[in-house]
Amino acid sequence: MKKQAEYWLNAANDDLILIDEIIENEHLAHMVAFHSQQAIEKSIKAILEEKEAKVPRVHNIINLKGRIER
Repeated sequence: MKKQAEYWLNAANDDLILIDEIIENEHLAHMVAFHSQQAIEKSIKAILEEKEAKVPRVHNIINLKGRIER
């Protein structure tokens, strides 16, 4: 695995760890949603790194997913 792809996956894993810590707190539901989106985004960026595609500086998951499918 490429070093940058591994970086993205480690960062995504950090988001998942945080989610696990706060998911039971109903007052933090918005933070669970945010970090879920972040984990997905970072995972997609890891795939793009592995495919040798340019990783854009965007946060739109649908846009990023479309780049994987090219």
